Amino acid sequence: MYIDFIKMREQMVEGQLRPQGIVNPGVLNAMRTIPREDFVDKSLRKECYQETLYYTDATLQRFMLPPTVFGKMLQALDIKPSDIVLDIGCGRGYHSAIMGTLADTVLAIDNKQFFIDKTAENCIRNDITNIVPQLVTDYWTQTADKAPFDVIFIGGGICNKIPESLLRQLSEHGRLAAIVISDASPHGSAVLVTRQGSSYLYDSIVECSAPLIDKPRSPAFTF
Repeated sequence: MYIDFIKMREQMVEGQLRPQGIVNPGVLNAMRTIPREDFVDKSLRKECYQETLYYTDATLQRFMLPPTVFGKMLQALDIKPSDIVLDIGCGRGYHSAIMGTLADTVLAIDNKQFFIDKTAENCIRNDITNIVPQLVTDYWTQTADKAPFDVIFIGGGICNKIPESLLRQLSEHGRLAAIVISDASPHGSAVLVTRQGSSYLYDSIVECSAPLIDKPRSPAFTF
């Protein structure tokens, strides 16, 4: 059965992103251009443009955020061509690929070699050459030697609080986007954190939820 993915991407931009206030030209162009279907298992391609959290493989280990949630987080991050980006939990590489069209370089990390290989393979297939995949065992501290980063994107939920060790890896005026989930509720919120000296300013982007990217839980946090 033939599926017109180009038409589906256009419908995503005009029917899902724009109506939700996502108007940044770079974000819209990237999401119109980069094929989501190239970053999921072939058996799951048919529905990958739906407005839902979408698992990229049958093992349910990695996922892509819903288009509007991801789009709003990208718009809030305001990625610039000179920015160095850290993508945490890159999975099959879709989030990295989109940010790669906006930034100078994306360091894409994951704790499974399979997904590091898939990110490299999928980005090369789409002629995106500024993605640097790296296998890690610790999402929060293992990239400190490569800091500072202008942008940090966390491709999953964090329970209660963003680790201080990660916040310290932001450059001055650097921005971080993550979905913070409370212990007390299954719901959460995508937040933007901006570094100003030794302070971090928090702003809410959109209410949403996502599976935790890492199992350890942090002390309760409210903002």
